[in-house]
Amino acid sequence: MNIVLRELKANLKSLIIWSISLSFAFLMMLSEFSAYYNNPEMADILDAMPPALLEAFGMNNANLTTISGYMSIAGVYINLMLAIYAIQLGHTLIAKEERSKTAGFLMSLPRQRREIIWSKVAAGLILCVIVMGVVYGTLVVGTVRYEPDADFYRFLSWLMVSSGIMTFVFFSLGMFFATVFRRYKVSSSVGLATVFALYIMSVIVGLSDKIAFLRHLTPFKYFEASQILHEMGIGTGYAIGTVVIALVLLVASFKLYEKRDLLI
Repeated sequence: MNIVLRELKANLKSLIIWSISLSFAFLMMLSEFSAYYNNPEMADILDAMPPALLEAFGMNNANLTTISGYMSIAGVYINLMLAIYAIQLGHTLIAKEERSKTAGFLMSLPRQRREIIWSKVAAGLILCVIVMGVVYGTLVVGTVRYEPDADFYRFLSWLMVSSGIMTFVFFSLGMFFATVFRRYKVSSSVGLATVFALYIMSVIVGLSDKIAFLRHLTPFKYFEASQILHEMGIGTGYAIGTVVIALVLLVASFKLYEKRDLLI
């Protein structure tokens, strides 16, 4: 428990900065919706765009003049920003001990490595839940002036569930990279590159049916906001599969961390 509290305290400043930044970004995003709200001209603009382009950015069958339709497009950007936070958090929890030269002190404590990394995972998940709560609250506050109905809040709840699963898998991926690569600068760069590569892949997949099979390789295609809005739910198979992948990454991180040589 002491290690969990230590990690929460050490990451408090980062949590505040990210929470404020995400809240500001999402409120700015929602402020732009006022130009689309009940504006039929925007629907005509979308109808004139190439179907492949709409599919690539998840804008197919989206009604930008409604708050639900607008959020179904904005969902991918919410996931992208949360993925960046999560993978950096997972990496930082492991790599910061070597970066700040405190690994030797931590390992000198009467704690097993497995207990240490479990404590870091617990602290990381708590931080992720807090950030998710901030994001959800920001979206509720930012959309209330558009008088959303009950279906919108149901859609938003499912969207946050899918974002939570995405956050979990990228958090696990960040921890995995931090244990695989000995140099913290390398693991950080690889983590961010992976997030953007998976996002770009999700965009490219929508441009051609010939590479549709690649959608199974990027989590950004597992929970598309437009599909969540249409079905008012998420795919059970993708949800279970994503959680399993995250758990496998965590177990692999435990095994690697127990055996790796730390830079002191």
